[in-house]
Amino acid sequence: MKFAIKCSYVEITGIGCLSVAKDPITDQGKRSKLGRLKLIKSIDGIYQTFSSCQDLEKYEAAVDQLETVFENGKLLKEYSLETIREKCDINPDLVDSMPVLKILDSSS
Repeated sequence: MKFAIKCSYVEITGIGCLSVAKDPITDQGKRSKLGRLKLIKSIDGIYQTFSSCQDLEKYEAAVDQLETVFENGKLLKEYSLETIREKCDINPDLVDSMPVLKILDSSS
């Protein structure tokens, strides 16, 4: 599983819907999603990303799983490690990279 955070949307003087994307010809796996993005969790526990430019209807109906924690140099929310661990409900069998972590963990 690959993961990166990139700019995907720009708002200038209150006017939005300016999508930003990259689409490198050398690696199509690095193609970025367009527009404002929401991470949703389906009923079966699988995470999916919806784009305001590509899936507008789904995007508007979706409940975003991500919360803004840091914005414009300000910490908006602070969580203890204990709180983060309590909220973590990811099923390792549903995440591509987790089997690798299981192999490296010699305690199990």
